[in-house]
Amino acid sequence: MRRRLLRQNQKADPTASKLTYPQYYMAGAYAGVGNSVLSGPIEHIRIKLQTQPSGEKRLYSGPADCIRKIYQVDGLRGIYRAQVPTILREGQGFGLWFLTYEYLVQRSIIATGVKRDDLPAWKLCGFGAVAGLILWIGSYPLDVIKSRMQSDPGLRNKVPDTMAEFKGNLATIGSVPRYDGMVDCARKIYSQSGFGGFWRGIGPTLVRAIPCSSGTFAAYVPMHENGTDSQGRTHVTIVGLNKLEMHAHKVNTQTIELHRILYNRGFILCRRCEFYESILSAAASPHLAEMHFEPTSRCDCAFLQLPP
Repeated sequence: MRRRLLRQNQKADPTASKLTYPQYYMAGAYAGVGNSVLSGPIEHIRIKLQTQPSGEKRLYSGPADCIRKIYQVDGLRGIYRAQVPTILREGQGFGLWFLTYEYLVQRSIIATGVKRDDLPAWKLCGFGAVAGLILWIGSYPLDVIKSRMQSDPGLRNKVPDTMAEFKGNLATIGSVPRYDGMVDCARKIYSQSGFGGFWRGIGPTLVRAIPCSSGTFAAYVPMHENGTDSQGRTHVTIVGLNKLEMHAHKVNTQTIELHRILYNRGFILCRRCEFYESILSAAASPHLAEMHFEPTSRCDCAFLQLPP
C-alpha cells in the first residue's frame, strides 16, 4: 500500500519521496486490516483459554482442543467471533501507530536538520513509545468490545450430544451468547458501566505499550537506510528499479550495463527504496555510457537523479 500511494504521488510530482500524513495513516490501517486475519482468531482462542473455568469445569484442554470444539459447534464463524471490531481496532490502531511515529520522526528531522538514519536510538525509542500510547488510546474502546465478545463462553449453535461433557460444563456458565453483535455489546457495556466501561483496564495496557512499541521501532531498520560495502562504495537506489525489473525482458542488457557503469563509478544499486520514476528510459538509451548520474539528498536515501 505504501508503495502504491508513493507511486500515485510521483505521478503528480516526480520528485516526491514520502507520503502525506493521511497516507501514512491509510498505509498503517491497510496493514492492520491484513493483520486482523490472523490476530482475530489467535486472540479469540487465547482469551477463551484464559477466561474458562478451572478444575473439573474446564472447557478446553489447550489451543487445539479449543479450536476443534468451537469449529465443531459454530464452524469458521465461531473461530472468527468479533472479527468486525477486530478489523476496526487493527485498522485504527495501526493507522495511528505509523502516523504518529512518522510525524514525530519527520518533525525531529525538520527541527534538528539531521538525516533520518542519524537520529539517535533513544529518540526512536521515545517516538515508538508515544506511538504505542496513541495506538491504544485511539483504539481501546474497540478492543474492550472485541474482548467482551470473545470472552463470552456461549455458542450460537446447539452443542451436539456427542460432546456431553463439554455440553454439561458449558451449561453451568451459560451456553447462550450474551451479545448479539458489536452494537449490542457496546450498548450493554454502556448500560452497565457508562463510558468508563469502554476504558476499563487502560492503565496496564498503556504501561505494557511503552516498552513493546519503543522496542519495536528502535529495532526497525528503515526502508531508506544506506550503507557501504567492504570497499567503501555507497549503496544507493535507482529510482524506478522495480519498474526496470518488471520490464527486464525488454531492457535486460541495458540494465546490466547500467549496473556495471554505476558500479565502476563507485555506486552499488540497492533495492530497498520505494522511489519510482523512470530510469527505464535511461537504461534503454543507446547513449547510456555517456550519461551523468549524481546522488542527491532529496530523500532519505541518496537516489540517483537523471540530468535535465
